Amino acid sequence: IPLMPVVVLTGLDNESFALETLRKGAEDYVVKGQFDGKMISRVIRYAIERHQIKRELDLANGRLENLAFLDPLTELLNRRGLQDALSREIQWSRREGTNFLVFLIDLDNFKKINDTLGHAVGDVVLKDVATLLKENLREIDLLARYGGEEFVFFLVETGAEHAALIAERLRQLVELRPIRAYDELLRQTISIGMAAF
Repeated sequence: IPLMPVVVLTGLDNESFALETLRKGAEDYVVKGQFDGKMISRVIRYAIERHQIKRELDLANGRLENLAFLDPLTELLNRRGLQDALSREIQWSRREGTNFLVFLIDLDNFKKINDTLGHAVGDVVLKDVATLLKENLREIDLLARYGGEEFVFFLVETGAEHAALIAERLRQLVELRPIRAYDELLRQTISIGMAAF
């Protein structure tokens, strides 16, 4: 969508040209010699209104797309977003002849938190762990909530030995970080598995 409304002024009185200009994003078109002051004022006013509606619709569609691919609790990619990103990463890896590493993280004994302290406390723990993971990974290292208390992240351009050190550092960071959830001060541990593609 253009940044401002577009009205095409043309010397052509051609229906197919008019449809093509509208298809390419113009709000309207006017043929020279076939308008007066009132008509041009009305065309401009309607063009501005249509343009505003298009922009609002575009923003709303962007928000809907984010909702389809983002986990609302952690604001990380959800499983659908992860599958999409994984497909792209596999294609890139095959095309470039590179490898990448995939890590699955599981929050240990998380069911016990939900069962004894409630799901609201469990949500705080999930958000806190997600934030800690995000803060300690590079922007190019994709992080997603796989489901429940499981997270997945990819490491690109990283050797297996270095990746194992990164995973261990993340494990320790989570274990050492106290999580304040309402009146509770909790410690959480995680288990991490790694696979190379």
